Amino acid sequence: MLGSLDARRDGVPLERLHSRRANRLFALLLLENNRHISRDWIEHVLDISYDGLRKAESALRSCLGPDRSRIKVGHNSLYIDVRDMTVDVFEFEKHVALGDETSLLKAIRLYRGGLLKDWESGWILERREELQLCYLDSLQTLIKLAIKNREYEKASSLLRRFTHVYPNVDFAWGQLIEVYRMAGQVEAANLAYAAYLAALEARGKQEQRAIPPSQRVADALTFLNVDNLGNVSNAVVSTASARVDIHFEPVGGAVPLSSPYYIRRNSDDLASTALAPQTSFILVKGARQVGKTSLLARLLQRGRDQSASVMLTDLQNIAQSDIESSHVFLLRVAESIVDQLGIDTAPGDWFDPDFHATVNFERFMLRHGTTGVLSIRVPIGSA
Repeated sequence: MLGSLDARRDGVPLERLHSRRANRLFALLLLENNRHISRDWIEHVLDISYDGLRKAESALRSCLGPDRSRIKVGHNSLYIDVRDMTVDVFEFEKHVALGDETSLLKAIRLYRGGLLKDWESGWILERREELQLCYLDSLQTLIKLAIKNREYEKASSLLRRFTHVYPNVDFAWGQLIEVYRMAGQVEAANLAYAAYLAALEARGKQEQRAIPPSQRVADALTFLNVDNLGNVSNAVVSTASARVDIHFEPVGGAVPLSSPYYIRRNSDDLASTALAPQTSFILVKGARQVGKTSLLARLLQRGRDQSASVMLTDLQNIAQSDIESSHVFLLRVAESIVDQLGIDTAPGDWFDPDFHATVNFERFMLRHGTTGVLSIRVPIGSA
């Protein structure tokens, strides 16, 4: 599944698994790894009716043939017995968990372009991103080791993998150019920089804005090996005059506050202006990997610098059942505020069942709220 769905029995592809409903159900059951799944949840996630799920289940049993008994039925639930089955996702996670060089090399060889890369179903996106971050973290570990051992060819090969999967990460391009510099491969460094500029241009068209190259990446081209005549090879050279060390940053999440790769945009200034009066609601919207979390981290730090109380609530950490009720949801948010600020009160005492949930939350905030910044992170696809 780390790539396109490819199911085989004794090396022979399963027949008739091209059915959209059957293969989605198969993938969903596999990823749950022997856990029972509610039929209601499956219907919701796959956006199919009760009858549609029954048909998908029947089609999947037909595709599995002799292995149809692996599909187990519980009380209004399904699961698939994956024992004695080789699933690349689980093998990948096992090797990543081991963490040694041999295991990590096995893990990245299993990664063939992302979890079910041809599917755009909402339920798969979060798991796909988690696995991608594991892959990139594994690459970073191997890159550090290769550079430490002066295995520059291996390091550049791993970095090319990295920039192919995650072309928006400036520091990886800077690393690649610096590794080429250390290996004396000036032409390869120039080609890498050209590829970086092309990636920025493509990203700029997608976001409908001009994105300047990171000065840190350009500086990586400054110190190239000098040829026997003492001339600097024909590379793109910046005005910097100090050596650029290879810089590693965590993959995924917010770009560190001190990162030289963070580029301010118009949205940064608009959000900062709105935050200044300390009376604003700011909604940050955007596709994945465009910098929402990085902007949020900077707004929260701005609040801390202004001596504001800062609270962070992530809806991804709240149970789905709690989100379905406005009363329970706002109560959970209030409990999070009390916990983070160390307020000596029980939020439940302020939530009267005879009042609407928003009225209860307002009463609570008016009584216990302080000047602060409350951040509520909502995953894509949530209401």
